[in-house]
Amino acid sequence: MKDERLEAEKAEFIQSVKALYIPFSLFLACVIMAAGVFLIYNLEPTGWAFVAVSGAIMASAFFALIRFQNRLRASGVLPIAALDDEVLSPFEPDSINSQHKEFKQFSNAAQSREFELKN
Repeated sequence: MKDERLEAEKAEFIQSVKALYIPFSLFLACVIMAAGVFLIYNLEPTGWAFVAVSGAIMASAFFALIRFQNRLRASGVLPIAALDDEVLSPFEPDSINSQHKEFKQFSNAAQSREFELKN
């Protein structure tokens, strides 16, 4: 169980790195592609190298996007850091029930006012 939670923490870290990597690499790929197209337009053969590097960066970003899902999070395994008392503290049922009752009373009062206004 503990080993699975450590693995979940590692998977969550990898997911956060991917979340930063994907947009940054796509931005870099666009800049490198623009440089490559500029060089190709000016008949420089190194432009094709820029285009190839840009294509490789785009492919890695899309691969990271496809593999973005954290399978442990999807199956319900939470990392160790998420098991703090503050994060998973349950709500007091009495306060929820009282809030629900207040909302129902307000809702009923609003509906009765609407009915009075229509008639």
